[in-house]
Amino acid sequence: MPVAAIPVYRYRHAPNGLATFTQLAAQGLRPVADPVAELRWRSRKARAAGGWRTALLYDRDHTRPVQPMTPGRWRSHAAMMRARRTCPTCRRDRPISPKTRGRPGNPSTVKELETTSMTQRTLLRRQTVRPLLLDLYSCAGGAGTGYHRAGFDVHGVDIVNRTNYPFHLTVADALEHLAHLISTGDIARYAFVHASPPCQDQCNLTVGTNRSRGWGGTHEDLVAPTRELLDATGLPYVIEQPNGRAQIRKDITLRGEMFRLGVIRHRNFELGGWSTDRPAHVPHRGRVSGWRHGRKHTGPYVAAYGSGGGKPTVPQLQAAMGITWTDVREELTEAIPPAYGEWLGRAYLTHAATAVAA
Repeated sequence: MPVAAIPVYRYRHAPNGLATFTQLAAQGLRPVADPVAELRWRSRKARAAGGWRTALLYDRDHTRPVQPMTPGRWRSHAAMMRARRTCPTCRRDRPISPKTRGRPGNPSTVKELETTSMTQRTLLRRQTVRPLLLDLYSCAGGAGTGYHRAGFDVHGVDIVNRTNYPFHLTVADALEHLAHLISTGDIARYAFVHASPPCQDQCNLTVGTNRSRGWGGTHEDLVAPTRELLDATGLPYVIEQPNGRAQIRKDITLRGEMFRLGVIRHRNFELGGWSTDRPAHVPHRGRVSGWRHGRKHTGPYVAAYGSGGGKPTVPQLQAAMGITWTDVREELTEAIPPAYGEWLGRAYLTHAATAVAA
């Protein structure tokens, strides 16, 4: 299972069992294997690096106690520090000056360094390569935004030109584009695939009220052909569908209340090529606001579908879903809350990190 790079976690979101080099050293440990992830956080001290600071994360299971300093090692350490303090010009042992960043304090250069160090600072930063995710049937990018927050770079594919989509977008038929990537070998660029085939054919809204009134029935079920191509990629993937009759395994079910959102929005996910623990069910806090069968109800949730009477305004939808980059009602009512994609992305990256450590 190819992974483009080590996973990236936000501050305080790294899984248990991982630690930075400094944290390991504070516990008297040292890593004996390569880092398995990276930590990123915003910092005012790193303005020259775009405001981001980073730290490598190591698996605690692949560590050993720090070897104690022996007299011989202390002698080697003293010789090393003496060499650093020796001026290359006069060969005199001089104290190390902070302004010279570890070089001996040569009086002829210290003043010059003092005047230029604040205007010509050089910050060396390791460039992080994020895993690349293919977002099929991407719509407005709700799921893609969540995956991006989790640590992925995202490429979207949608048959409609979604001008509000926040990442690179290919306007094409998702199945044809995926088949092309497989046939050309370009699918190897990706580490993960998310697919949200159109759900109108089998969702509860269509097979229930709408179909009983003679509406609907014109949409095609694309779940099976999508799964067939995803299996052919050899990549780990997710297929998303709402509650209804769609033929997918409900490996994971996410709801808005799990993330304190203003929508209920049950979504089921089939996991291909990987697995994770199912989250605990969180009870609803009340009803969905709006009109139902001639009666008006109030509650902590909005009805994030349709545009009939009692439906929320666009700003209310944006706030309830956690989506700010689009104000198109159709895109909002069809979107997956970014919190769902972020949860799935972090779950997969944790799974990948565990597999690498093993």
